[in-house]
Amino acid sequence: MGQPKKGQDQETLAHADTVAPAPAEKAAPVTVKLARERRRRRGAARVESTPPTEPPAETVAEVPADLPAASERSPLADPRRWDRYEIVRFLGRGGMGSVYEARDKRLARHVAIKFIHGADPLTTKRFLQEARAQARIDHPNVCKVLEVGEVEDKAYIAMQLVQGESLHDAAKEMTLDEKVRVMRTVSEAVHAAHRLGIIHRDIKPANIMVEKLGAGADEGASYRPVLMDFGLAREASETKGLTESGTVMGTPGYMPPEQARGSVRSIDPRSDVYSLGATLYDLLAGAPPFEDESAVNVLLKVLIQDPVPLREKEPSIPLALDVIVGKCLNKEPHQRYTSAAELADDLERFLNRERVLARRLGLPTRLYWRAKRNKPMAVVILALCSSLIAFAGYGVRTVIVNARREAIAQKRAELGQKLGQAVKDLEWLVRSAYLVPLHDTGPEKAFVRTRMAEIEAEMQSFGDLAAGLDHYALGRGYLALKEWDRAHAELAKAAALGVREPELDYALGRVLGELYSQALDDARRSGDKSYFEKRKQELDREYLAPALVHLERCRGLPTVPASYLEGLIHFYNRRYDQAIESAQSARGKLSWLYEAEKLEGDVFMARALDAKDRGDNEQAERDFAQAVAHYEEAADIGRSDHQIYEALAEAWIRQEEMDLYRGRDPGPKLEKALSAADKALLAAPAESNGHTKKAFAYHFQARYAQSHGAPRDEVERLFRAQIAVGKEAIALHPADAHAQEITGAGYTKLAEHLFDLGQPVQPSLDRACAHLEEAIRINPRFPWAYNDHGLALGLSGASIRMRNGEARGTLQRAIDTTKKAIELDDQYLIAYTNTSAWLTELGEWQADHGENPEKTLLEAVQMADRVLQINDKHLLASVNSGFASMKLAAYRLDAGEDGREPARVAIHRFKAALEIDSNFVLAQRELGRAYHLLASHERAQVVDPRASLDEGLRVVGQCLRIEPSSADCMMVEAQLRMEQATWARERGEAGGAAFEQAQRLAREATLKAPDRGDLRLIAAQICLQRAEALLRAEKPEAPPFPVVDEGLQRITQALKQAPGLPRALAIQGALHLRKAQIGPAHKKESLERAKDSLSQAFAGNPILKHRYGTAAGEVDWMIEGR
Repeated sequence: MGQPKKGQDQETLAHADTVAPAPAEKAAPVTVKLARERRRRRGAARVESTPPTEPPAETVAEVPADLPAASERSPLADPRRWDRYEIVRFLGRGGMGSVYEARDKRLARHVAIKFIHGADPLTTKRFLQEARAQARIDHPNVCKVLEVGEVEDKAYIAMQLVQGESLHDAAKEMTLDEKVRVMRTVSEAVHAAHRLGIIHRDIKPANIMVEKLGAGADEGASYRPVLMDFGLAREASETKGLTESGTVMGTPGYMPPEQARGSVRSIDPRSDVYSLGATLYDLLAGAPPFEDESAVNVLLKVLIQDPVPLREKEPSIPLALDVIVGKCLNKEPHQRYTSAAELADDLERFLNRERVLARRLGLPTRLYWRAKRNKPMAVVILALCSSLIAFAGYGVRTVIVNARREAIAQKRAELGQKLGQAVKDLEWLVRSAYLVPLHDTGPEKAFVRTRMAEIEAEMQSFGDLAAGLDHYALGRGYLALKEWDRAHAELAKAAALGVREPELDYALGRVLGELYSQALDDARRSGDKSYFEKRKQELDREYLAPALVHLERCRGLPTVPASYLEGLIHFYNRRYDQAIESAQSARGKLSWLYEAEKLEGDVFMARALDAKDRGDNEQAERDFAQAVAHYEEAADIGRSDHQIYEALAEAWIRQEEMDLYRGRDPGPKLEKALSAADKALLAAPAESNGHTKKAFAYHFQARYAQSHGAPRDEVERLFRAQIAVGKEAIALHPADAHAQEITGAGYTKLAEHLFDLGQPVQPSLDRACAHLEEAIRINPRFPWAYNDHGLALGLSGASIRMRNGEARGTLQRAIDTTKKAIELDDQYLIAYTNTSAWLTELGEWQADHGENPEKTLLEAVQMADRVLQINDKHLLASVNSGFASMKLAAYRLDAGEDGREPARVAIHRFKAALEIDSNFVLAQRELGRAYHLLASHERAQVVDPRASLDEGLRVVGQCLRIEPSSADCMMVEAQLRMEQATWARERGEAGGAAFEQAQRLAREATLKAPDRGDLRLIAAQICLQRAEALLRAEKPEAPPFPVVDEGLQRITQALKQAPGLPRALAIQGALHLRKAQIGPAHKKESLERAKDSLSQAFAGNPILKHRYGTAAGEVDWMIEGR
């Protein structure tokens, strides 16, 4: 996509069809060749001419890049085997074929032979149409077709070889009269074609070759023009076939308004008269009537502007010629010459210096057209066309005056008819903007919106005459702009005011269908499947049912493609197979109707999401692949329609999501999603949801990286990228609840990541809460926003808990917020798992502060197990159930109770999580911790813990293989080694090496995460246990003082991060006791500190007396005994 490749025609596609793809007169798309014409004006020769020995670079560059390069010697694999013609040399290439000079072996003459590019049936049919049309014309000034045939499966046309140059080049040496004589002769040739019912439709200087016959001929007859290139010619009676396929072509600077508009049935001989006038204008003024760098702008000028009069450009041009050209270039066909013969006759009169028959337009018409360019009132009238409307040509004020003289009903009908044409032209402009190569469509849409605003202002002055019609016109305009809500509002008003336009039902059906699809997408991005299904039932009543009523009513409407309409009806009714069949039928009949291709993509997308929701991932993958393929095909035609790229991005994002939950790296799909979203932003930077799409794409990749041991910097980079694009989306669309939600989620996940690293998280969480609260304000029925807000509050509470702050209130808010999500959707599984997580955090805070957490922790287990009852493969539910069970076991260990059963439940849950995703580092780490907890209970119950310890060490080894630098995994191994050494020492076995290894691992873990106070606390506990073992040993393997000193350093650092934490104070007190026991130097001070720390610890958490009460007794005994 994007800019054409070097050597490719930069052709601009523009379709007359719009929301109602076929207006009353069957519209055909138009292909304009602006870039090619600019090259032509720089001197590129036409391919039918005899070029220099080396063809000009511009000629070669006209071959589309995707066509096979033809040999400059021969297009045939073995030219010697062709007994009919001998290829002499390559002449050039055009958009349809390559042309060679050849020698006719039978008749010993030289001819020009055109070979078609490619072999698709449509191109071949048009190629043969050119030959058929041109062969019927027997006129000395029309290039003769000699033969049509096929060789080596290649179609060809043998034509008269014209030895000359293009009219554009030849005109440089011509006098004014000679130019007029040439155009008189060409007009006569065109009239000969018209008499046979053939309309050329691409007359321009580049399609007229000129042979110089020699000086001295009378009346400037030394120039003989030959009309070439009937590749776009059509039978005057033809209304079906190629022209309806969307492949009619033309050059914008020379085409009449009816051709620019794509009105096939309006094209007649007067259309060629316009092109003859435009060609004569070019010869006299040195440029065509309208020029611009943008093809769309040229077409706009053709439709809504008058050309600059010839005499304003060149005052020396005779007035009669100015009048003749002006008559040819009239916007209205009935104001032009009725035939090319009439034009030729008037040109002959000019050459004979006789009075020409052409006259300037009457005063009222001229005043109208001048006012159209210069006066505000006329600009308002022009706005009725929203960019290009023939409505202004009829004169709005004239309509109003006549309406007052005639019956109101009749004039209202006339106004409605003219507004209808205005709407079709408006839709055409928007559609043509979508069809040109990928670019920012903002300027074209801004132009349309400005005109629509003026329509609204002007219609207010029409009173009852325009009642409803104004809303209908505006509604159709907004529908073309894909502004569904505004379109629906206007169209509903039109219907309420009694408008009964036949296409109103189609427009309402389309807009309600789009609103339905949009609302379904919003629902899918707002909650889980259960919420989506409940919301879908509401949307079926609100949007789908009335949409189907309107669409059913317009069955048989000639302006609506029947198969596309049937496809929409089947799609909305979830009859997917029939919808695909209808969409394919529509594409076969109307290859330019990219909406049919997108519809097929939408069908496969819906099927894929259904399969994903029911867990059929293989079928979902196949359907997603089909959806992507059809969206890409649609984008090949609607190259600047941002909604195609948004749909494509969404298809990749949903595959990312599926990969994440299947434990597969979504990275390759991330790049595809970002690429599609970027194209959407290029097509509509101010309107597109591309930034929001990119935020979701980054989100799923970041979550995968976070849970699969990616480098920390990479995880942070992805979350920050999510936040950055989310903020860009909010800047453009502050009321977009999804943009607010995904940005808040990004801040939340970033905080979660920083939390694990022990870094400050509150600023990120505050920003997260602000965005998520705004998302909930915009959409109070947004389960995911409530859940994410609960997540942010929960992390904030956990952060406060880690700092030993008052976390109860924040954690309770988190629990209440996630429960609101459950109220909206009682099947929202993640809300249950998150509620479980915050209940676990609250339970841990309660345990830290001497409260019994059993009720809270059991509710946490129940919340997670509720999910597992519905889906026993739910990863996070298994993990959170394990967490809650493990915290319950830890509390019972502190309380001196048997907690082996909850420890075993935790192990079972973490194993279940690893069965779902064997590389889930967090689950492996916590499984190792659960084994350590079970071993501690077993040792307390005097049960051999070695099996549990061995299994824990095995699991931690796997964790470290996945994430070798994980501080958490190292610390869990340190705890397991310490428990191993303690058991060995209690059994009278040597445990010194394990003690030393445990202390070393703990030290390394704290160095890897220097800001983690919780890790420092565990490291201090390990130092305490080793010091106690060394003091009890008859022959200690190491002096205990350095161990105690290191432990005191660690616990001091932990208390800086969590001042007054009872558990940390208890460890500190026990370490000061051991320091006092080592030597008398600081015995008194150490005992005082030990007593003070232990007293504060027990005051904050009396349960700690069970574990550290013995140490407190020792302190008292030593103080009393000293």
